[in-house]
Amino acid sequence: MAYKVQIITSLCCGTSNCVEEAPEAFEMDEDRGLALVRSPQASDGDLLRGAEACPMQAIQLTDPTGRRVYP
Repeated sequence: MAYKVQIITSLCCGTSNCVEEAPEAFEMDEDRGLALVRSPQASDGDLLRGAEACPMQAIQLTDPTGRRVYP
């Protein structure tokens, strides 16, 4: 389906749970201590798994029509 992914940096607290769950999709910016999208072309499953692992719900996913999928 090709989710669009956005990290809301003001909510990110740097737990790196998203990276642990989906290293194909996310990585950490070590300088800022925040999550980054490693590959926006990662599978929808990887993106969703990483987003669901975020305790702050800082990762927002939308479908191609703009409908929010998560959170």
